[in-house]
Amino acid sequence: MAEPTCVFSTDVDPDRARKVRNRILQRPDTVIAAGHFTDGVFGRVTPAGTAYTWTPIHPVPATG
Repeated sequence: MAEPTCVFSTDVDPDRARKVRNRILQRPDTVIAAGHFTDGVFGRVTPAGTAYTWTPIHPVPATG
């Protein structure tokens, strides 16, 4: 997440969405469920320089 203040078309209340997003990003211990990620649904968003990165809690093993 390079820009946590951005607004998404699915944000019903953009101002509230920004506030909630910022509150979550201030707590890197918060576990988030993100079903659209294939490398692990549950994880944390952690600071990475001036942006944030997704860190899955239990990565799915590679198949091949």
